[in-house]
Amino acid sequence: FERSLGCTPLEKVAVPKGSYLCLVKAEGHADVRYPVHIGRLEHWDGCPPGERMPHPIWLPLAGELGADDCYVPAGWFKSGGDVDAFDSLPQRRLWCEELVCKRFSVSNGEYLRFLDDLVRQGREEEALRYVPRERASSGNEQGAMIFGRDSKRHFELVSDADGDSWESDVPVLMVDWWCGVAYAEWLAEQTGRPWRLAGELEWEKAARGVDGRFHPWGDFIDPSWCNMRDSHQGRLTPTAVDTYETDASPYGVRGMAGGCSDWCAGVFRQQGPSIVGNRVSRSLVHFNSPDYRHVRGGSWGCGTRFARSANRQFFEPWFRNSQIGFRVVFSPFTRFK
Repeated sequence: FERSLGCTPLEKVAVPKGSYLCLVKAEGHADVRYPVHIGRLEHWDGCPPGERMPHPIWLPLAGELGADDCYVPAGWFKSGGDVDAFDSLPQRRLWCEELVCKRFSVSNGEYLRFLDDLVRQGREEEALRYVPRERASSGNEQGAMIFGRDSKRHFELVSDADGDSWESDVPVLMVDWWCGVAYAEWLAEQTGRPWRLAGELEWEKAARGVDGRFHPWGDFIDPSWCNMRDSHQGRLTPTAVDTYETDASPYGVRGMAGGCSDWCAGVFRQQGPSIVGNRVSRSLVHFNSPDYRHVRGGSWGCGTRFARSANRQFFEPWFRNSQIGFRVVFSPFTRFK
């Protein structure tokens, strides 16, 4: 059902317990999706940890964000607590600051533009380092390139060793963690916005919303709702990032249960990222560290258990896999340098 709660500020508005999606509207601004979860005899006030006043909800100006920029407002959310997920963290109620998350994982087409621009800047050695590659037989070698080069030395999509064609709207795969960091830094230079990889708890909030649901859309799953192992008859292959409309979070972020898993920023810790005062801190990049990195989200070749949003994986930062890509985020109030 739908109802109007009136104009803000709202105080002591009585609603039955449950999960709600508030749509906040103001003239000249983009509509904001603001999920709320009310438990029995609970009150939602939007006050950050240790503060008595509600945190103002930033309303982006109309056109301020791109069509595929999904705004995740600051606020409380339930993290972890899923006993059926791999390595789920304990359930905690945490505060996460504002975040803008790309609707989709980065596609092959977007990644081609990144590589070609590096070449135009005279940075071909870097482009060859970051191009998708097969896994090497030893740590001292580079695997074979999966992208090709045309007569003008532009990168292009070609059939891989199995004869499969890589399409431009399919997530970029076979990229390591450093590829994701490099792409985010390049996109920040192009746009003037501080794009980066998400921390694993930022990723989890963007996927689950605030109520601790098991999947981006809710607590139940059908294989037809996301691109996973049981979604197809016959041979499994990746699909375009926008194929599965049901695989969407309360904020409109897509493909977080299936499609491809995403590299996240922080160094993996079994107990999870450091939490101070119930606040999610921005994960440091640790660019030169060889430690394991977080990977979140399900993928086209994995089963239903991997589609659970509290699921956690970790790999060495140089690991390349046909089911791991990445998406980028930025914090709206971070000063860009």
